[in-house]
Amino acid sequence: MPLTTIMTSITNKQQLLQLIEKHRQGTATPAEEAMLSQWFDEVPAINELTFTSEEEKEDIRTGMRDAIFRTIKEGRETPAAIPATVQPLRRKNRWTVGIAAAALLCVSVLAYYFLSREPAPQLLTITAPAGIQKLPVTLPDSSVVWLAGGSTLRFPEHFPKGSRSVALDGLAYFSVRHNEKAPFTVTTPQALSVKVLGTSFVVDVRKNTQHIKVSVITGRVQVEENKKGLSILLPGERLSYSCRFHTFEKGKYLPEEVNEWKNNSTIYLNNVSLNELSVILQTIYRLHLVYDPGQMIQYRFSMSFSRELSGEQVLDMLRVMSRLRFDKKGNEVSVTEK
Repeated sequence: MPLTTIMTSITNKQQLLQLIEKHRQGTATPAEEAMLSQWFDEVPAINELTFTSEEEKEDIRTGMRDAIFRTIKEGRETPAAIPATVQPLRRKNRWTVGIAAAALLCVSVLAYYFLSREPAPQLLTITAPAGIQKLPVTLPDSSVVWLAGGSTLRFPEHFPKGSRSVALDGLAYFSVRHNEKAPFTVTTPQALSVKVLGTSFVVDVRKNTQHIKVSVITGRVQVEENKKGLSILLPGERLSYSCRFHTFEKGKYLPEEVNEWKNNSTIYLNNVSLNELSVILQTIYRLHLVYDPGQMIQYRFSMSFSRELSGEQVLDMLRVMSRLRFDKKGNEVSVTEK
């Protein structure tokens, strides 16, 4: 086979890097050395090795950096040619120049990969204090979840495109905003999941329970175990899943069993600590309480208020019923004794 034909056989990055590694280990054949030599002859000048001054050296580094980001911006997979600022390199440096070119190619691809990836959203965890009857939590898609006291909900700060997934450990009522393009899924520690497009339902998966219960109030719900469909529920229906035997029963529930979830306008607090109160105000009103835990350990709160009240109105109630000062500045509230 003519040598010129062999010299043009490097067609992708993987082949190039393999040949460079073989050259470094001294195992490349004469034909492979010829291919590399030809490839290096055709590589745009990357004048990195021979410098006439430190200023020139810095100019080259800047050019390499700009080339990488220019390549990323233009969506190309090979680095852009870097402007030559010094005399062409001597032939004996071409091997090193070629390796530098390959390294630049790898850096460019890696930089594109890491900079173009969407960062993983932060996972938020909210636990409703034991002294609250129901804690409303607004999700990134404007769906609302009412958590029973002691229940924990985990969800991302923003839902990725095409899906909405939350994890529940406890008891909660879900009012899910309809979105056909992004199914809403509730996962549980027992690998049971509830999938909907938009509806209202109650999931009971409290710790140490022998059964997980899913009750549908409006809409249509699909219950799955390890992504395998178990049943589809309609309004008025309930599925009871045995955690021990991995079996389920489907039936009807009494209206009074879910009526309490339909009246979600009032928040009830029963002997909650200031720490628990801070969780409630942060979740509902985005108010952040700042206080000395040692001084405030003795204070407990029992009260009820409408969800329709503003955060400032609730703080006014707290000022009247306690011996504490609640000084609000922006979203931060300083709590001190009067």
